[in-house]
Amino acid sequence: MDQNWATLSCKSNDSTGFWSHEWERHGTCSNMDQHAYFAAALEYKARFNLTRILLDAGVVPSDEATYGVSSILDAITAATGSKPSIGCNKGASGEMQLYEVYQCVNRTGARPVDCPGPVQGRRCAETVQFPAF
Repeated sequence: MDQNWATLSCKSNDSTGFWSHEWERHGTCSNMDQHAYFAAALEYKARFNLTRILLDAGVVPSDEATYGVSSILDAITAATGSKPSIGCNKGASGEMQLYEVYQCVNRTGARPVDCPGPVQGRRCAETVQFPAF
């Protein structure tokens, strides 16, 4: 899990709290047990490599370039067949940054479905940076 689903925002480099949150917030209503939930998530990640999808769309990590949110959403939708939700935050200089991508799946984790809307509390501007990490 550390190799395939680490949290990049965890200052302690311990992702256990992050995974616990993912299970409690999302996994418990998935109709799967904990092992099946994380196995399905990792399989989905392997099938739809979001970093590769963004790179193929010309969205490359940069501390200067900005990208249209609509082009990010369109690239992910075209590659996965479902509409994601994204969340943003502000960097140290106040620039709007892509912070997270939510991909929604059916209850079995077998197929992508459209996400219901924007991420609560993490709204994005029309353009964002995709910072190097």
